[in-house]
Amino acid sequence: MRPIKDIADLREGNVLYHSAFGFAQVREIRQADVCVRWAQADRNLPEVISRDTLRRVYTVCRPEGFFERALLHPSSLQEFLQVEPLEALSLLLGDLAGPQSPDDLREWLVTLGLVTREGYDRWWSATEARARRDARFRENKGMISLKADKKAGSADQQLEDPLLSAAQRLDLALELRERIGEDAFRQHACTAWRSGGSQVRELAFQALSSHPPSQVLSALLGPGPDNVEALIHLMRRSGWTPDQFDEPVLEQLLDRIREGAEQPGLLDDEGRLAAATARWWPEGGLPLMVELSAEPRTQRLVDAALNALPPNRAEALHLAILSKAIDDCLRPASLWLGWRLVDSSPERPSQIADRVEGNYALIARWLRENMLDDDFDDLEDDLEDGPLVTMEVEMVPVGDQEPMSLADLPTRSGRTILTLAWSMVQALAEAHEQGRTVNPTKQSFVLQTDGTVLLRDGDPDASHRLRGESPSPRSDVYATAILLIESMIGRNWPGNMPGDRVVPYLRYIIADLPPSVLGPLDAAVHPDPDRRPADALEWRALWKASATAETARRASDSSAVRQIVVGYDTHIGVMKMLNTQTNQDALAVSSRGGMHLLCVCDGISTANAGSGDVASGLTTNVISGLWEQSLPQLRDADDFTAEAFIERALALANRSVCQQALRYADGDLSGRVPMGTTVVVALVRGSRVQLGWLGDSRAYVVGKYGASLLTADMNQAAERLRLWQGGHELRWDPAGYALIGYIGHFNEDYRDEPLQPHQLSFTLLPGERLVLCSDGITDYIAQHHPAAASIVYRASAESHPADAAVALTAAANRGGGGDNCSVIVATLIPNQDDVTGDVPEDD
Repeated sequence: MRPIKDIADLREGNVLYHSAFGFAQVREIRQADVCVRWAQADRNLPEVISRDTLRRVYTVCRPEGFFERALLHPSSLQEFLQVEPLEALSLLLGDLAGPQSPDDLREWLVTLGLVTREGYDRWWSATEARARRDARFRENKGMISLKADKKAGSADQQLEDPLLSAAQRLDLALELRERIGEDAFRQHACTAWRSGGSQVRELAFQALSSHPPSQVLSALLGPGPDNVEALIHLMRRSGWTPDQFDEPVLEQLLDRIREGAEQPGLLDDEGRLAAATARWWPEGGLPLMVELSAEPRTQRLVDAALNALPPNRAEALHLAILSKAIDDCLRPASLWLGWRLVDSSPERPSQIADRVEGNYALIARWLRENMLDDDFDDLEDDLEDGPLVTMEVEMVPVGDQEPMSLADLPTRSGRTILTLAWSMVQALAEAHEQGRTVNPTKQSFVLQTDGTVLLRDGDPDASHRLRGESPSPRSDVYATAILLIESMIGRNWPGNMPGDRVVPYLRYIIADLPPSVLGPLDAAVHPDPDRRPADALEWRALWKASATAETARRASDSSAVRQIVVGYDTHIGVMKMLNTQTNQDALAVSSRGGMHLLCVCDGISTANAGSGDVASGLTTNVISGLWEQSLPQLRDADDFTAEAFIERALALANRSVCQQALRYADGDLSGRVPMGTTVVVALVRGSRVQLGWLGDSRAYVVGKYGASLLTADMNQAAERLRLWQGGHELRWDPAGYALIGYIGHFNEDYRDEPLQPHQLSFTLLPGERLVLCSDGITDYIAQHHPAAASIVYRASAESHPADAAVALTAAANRGGGGDNCSVIVATLIPNQDDVTGDVPEDD
């Protein structure tokens, strides 16, 4: 199996593989997607797969290979497996293209339905000894793989195979070294050095230690797999010094760093390379860092380089760069570096000057002349007096210059939806108070210029009731909720689609929804009419609570030091326990003063290069460790700094999980499923919450408005919703739970590549609960999301967080306990002068 780089690589009839769903055959290839037929016809799997999803989570099977035959000709393959077991084993290993354990082989053959578990044990017992004697196979530490076939084509053809692993490439190049010559050997050894794990890199350097250093560095810098790890390895482990290299090659290294500054997204790898170069070769690296510091568009690479080092080393490098900038009289670079130094330290400029004067007299004098403590105090005052960054909602008129119906109203942003909802619900409540059932449609609601809404009776046949539901106040509530959803996504809602299906994905396409608004919306789209608000008067109370909470959020002082009460619980799940499986969830809870870290991870269970429990544990450890290191910078952090911390923490966790997966796979992931995990993490400073997530673990904020979902599941259904909203899909198919956001992501070259997390900043109010949980909670406490949200509310709204956490895991186990279930519940300890989100009593 190989990655899919582009949809143009596919042909009709190709067999695709997904680690969670299994195998599917391509039926039709279109410009932006493919239509497939799944091997498991009884499963609710996507029939259409977009171009982007193909690249992210699918691989294509080798034509006429083992897996293609397993899908298209299973009976003949079963016979082949018994009659020609060594040929079948060779065919299977050829598809997997990497060492496999007997347990790995069993899982493949049993999952494909080719043998039973007992049948596999008999088959392997008869085949193993013969395979050891067969020259085609290699066994090492209980793992079996195919040897490189030196007779199959020329040496160049074998070494040019893109599916060749780094270890196989190095082994084959060493075997064929005399035949291919030293120049070709160097190129292939460097390719293995760049793409292999730490053991392969060590072996590659040993094999090249007699080569001219400049030629080796030039090969590492050439086209091919990403070379950052190999270049850093050369600087740290080779023992070569810069004076052993030709100047043009060293300039190529600097150009490679400059190219990194132009890359979009995170620059962690580029930053590590820049930091390593500046420390290994100060004569070239420091002038480059000064050059990059002078331009705003390249300063982020200097940031990444300094962030890549432990605090003491980072400050030493920072001072060395600043000293060089001052000495060269480069004022733009000096000023930016100086302000960065002051901003990253709890000390005042004069205190920094006193501390560094012994080693950096030039910097100390420059700080005293250019970074006055008075300027620093003024800046602090400006920041304290500045407006809070909140997701506030203004209760202002929503109409245009003249009355218009909802059908003519432009698509509303998430920030203004609360205003629109309040106006519509108020009008519907007045109708229900008069005893009217309205059957609302888009033409029913007419928005006036003063922000009020005129409500006309609608056509019962055109109203958004669920099929089979009679007109009633409850159906009016549901229909109005669907109209609100339509006004947010800008598309007509399909009449055969229950509205509750979209709630878990709304924040995927509408990033600026206020925290509390999905509570009232969720309650209204419950598929059981009896469990919705009885009428718009009851529903209006939820929206009033939401509006009151968002107004209080705006007025609240989120910067004050606050303490929180936290409760948490985790359970393997009763069904998992009966099957003697492991708990692959992991939790992290930590508090320091007014700073708090909350994290829930749910390991992905389908991995065979590592395991979900290892991935989730690694992720919580990395995030917790970075949090401990970053506490001085985070203590007074604004939202932007907190957002950058979470992005960096998840990127580092991704690298750690990917590197560990490579170790489990002996550096070769071909045909393997790397381990991974979801993550939802909250960084709480005072009452300010920075929330980030990848995957389908969730977070809720709970108040008198209900339990409002703060996250959006990052899976195929969410991506298809985004494509449908943008007009790229004819319909939205909510089936498909394969994750498109997770920790443990590799690119098509099997290099770790962090995915962009979704993030949200908001102020937590006294009395509210913040709930983080794995999908083992929400999948098993109820069948529908509105019901799950209702149980989250009832369990946590008034209970102590510890009792609420235990109640939620117990509810998940009562619902079947088919998955690990973990939850964290937190609430603020109230102060006397708190601004609360309590709903005032009506006069």
